[in-house]
Amino acid sequence: LSTGHLALVKSYTGDIEAGLRVTEPIVRAVEGSDEAVYVPRLAQARGRLALMTGDYEAAAEWFRSDVREGPMAGSLITARVLPGLAAALRHLGRADEAAAAAERALTTARQLGVPYLVADALEEQAHQAAPTDPDTAERLHHESLATRFEHGVRTFLVDNLDALAGLAARAGRHAEAARLLAAS
Repeated sequence: LSTGHLALVKSYTGDIEAGLRVTEPIVRAVEGSDEAVYVPRLAQARGRLALMTGDYEAAAEWFRSDVREGPMAGSLITARVLPGLAAALRHLGRADEAAAAAERALTTARQLGVPYLVADALEEQAHQAAPTDPDTAERLHHESLATRFEHGVRTFLVDNLDALAGLAARAGRHAEAARLLAAS
């Protein structure tokens, strides 16, 4: 359990190599096993690290390995990896699958009552909307930002502010973009 958490912390600080190094012994130990092995947070950590390095296929594979179906479909295990899976699929150009994963992420997070996962799902939906519907993207980023702020989930507030700044800049609202970047 602590290895997965440590790898996530390393990813949040941008230390990708350390995150990979910490998890590598566990990956080697379970690789090729005939038995299904679940290591808490490992798939989430390795998926996030792969996403950060641009290895979107590996990210999707890691995230997908923790997606449960049947009675466990609405589990916290699944909810934690769905926003990352949606992001990986978006980067791979698999828009329909990405949208379905993001919608499932939002629905599951709301059913579980986990605000940080609701915010993550909204943020991913905003990224998906941005190229074709900037108004919807802006609304979703604001909703994600408000959810994070309301529940004291401050880790990724900056990501929302940066994304909102980018949307404002693309819309020619440069003063607003500058204020948002300054706030981030």
